[in-house]
Amino acid sequence: MVRSLQPAGVVGTRHEGDMKRHTALRRLLAAAILTGACAPAFQAAVRAEPELCRTGPVAFYVPEAGAHRAALNRWCAAVGPAVFVPARSAAMDVERITSEPDDSATIVLPVADSVLIVAWNNHVGGGALERFVDDLRAGRLTGGDSVHHFVLLLQEVYRSGPEVPALGTDMLYAGEIDAASVSGNRTDIADWAASHPELAVFYAPSMRNGAQSGVDAPEDRGSAIVTSLPFAEPVAYELPVVRQRRVVAAGVVAGRTSAGEPWYLHVASVHLENRPEGARNPERARLEQAHWLLDALPDSGLAVLGGDMNTWMRGPDEVVVWRARQAYPDTPPIPTGPTYQQAGGVLRMYLDYLFFRTDDATVTGYRRVPDTYGSDHFPVLAWVHLPRRGGGQE
Repeated sequence: MVRSLQPAGVVGTRHEGDMKRHTALRRLLAAAILTGACAPAFQAAVRAEPELCRTGPVAFYVPEAGAHRAALNRWCAAVGPAVFVPARSAAMDVERITSEPDDSATIVLPVADSVLIVAWNNHVGGGALERFVDDLRAGRLTGGDSVHHFVLLLQEVYRSGPEVPALGTDMLYAGEIDAASVSGNRTDIADWAASHPELAVFYAPSMRNGAQSGVDAPEDRGSAIVTSLPFAEPVAYELPVVRQRRVVAAGVVAGRTSAGEPWYLHVASVHLENRPEGARNPERARLEQAHWLLDALPDSGLAVLGGDMNTWMRGPDEVVVWRARQAYPDTPPIPTGPTYQQAGGVLRMYLDYLFFRTDDATVTGYRRVPDTYGSDHFPVLAWVHLPRRGGGQE
């Protein structure tokens, strides 16, 4: 039996209509009390108007408040469009076949009883992505067990080239991060996607990486999802502006168990603000961003949220981690060890996380990878094991 890769209700209309405010607001209020903050004003997520950076087969959602949207538009104008490249290789054992009566595309889902999830800040392309994926596939990071199916939730990847517009006077942009890897090379996510037809790649740029004054090679940076599985419904969530535009890349990956049961996993790659401007409390600012995002994301079903939460104040003890665990209640204990280091290891912080809502799946092996692979962040990873119920194949 062939099923469409369009799980009902994953994105749906909850972004456009009334969203569940009561329980979310109560949880937020409890969290805010822990930091001495007042509950921030609720801002619904609404579908964004088309701009150059919001073109293509990607849905963009922004805060309803006009002040946030005006600032987001100025940041948005300085970056190129999102990149969405579905897997294109027959080596995945996934092929497009006849359409259903409603003309929605259907695919044959690959067999996958487990999938490895990784969250990693790539340091603006400085992390050795190719070597990391090679090590995953070879089992060097999983005790010798080769990894067939994976989802990488990446932050601070970059793209350069003519897709990024010329800098205009009314645009907002971030300072340039120069992040060459140990080898001296950087990985452009769009180029890398083109060289890996067996993988699906979704890149949602957040901000321009500096003005690039005098250089005819502008670039942007943001979050991405890379997966060996079929990927659908790419969605970009533009967080309420604290200091910079930050965009969460999200979507749905799918497979079927060896018993023939299809499964759908909602995934999101997040990068919260590291520091607000002025005297604003950074922990409170991250909590406000997380509250907006968690209310906008699907609130049921199998899901993983992962990325750089920028918990510079108190690491895993920040209230934003508590808030995420409330929404993703099946998250295992957070691994030990810092996930960020600078200055030869003198500065060491815990910033990167994975959060899980397992439905009836299980999570094992949540841990930090011991190598940064040229980034300034360590990857964190965990296995999601899908339940095997029936006995027959579809």
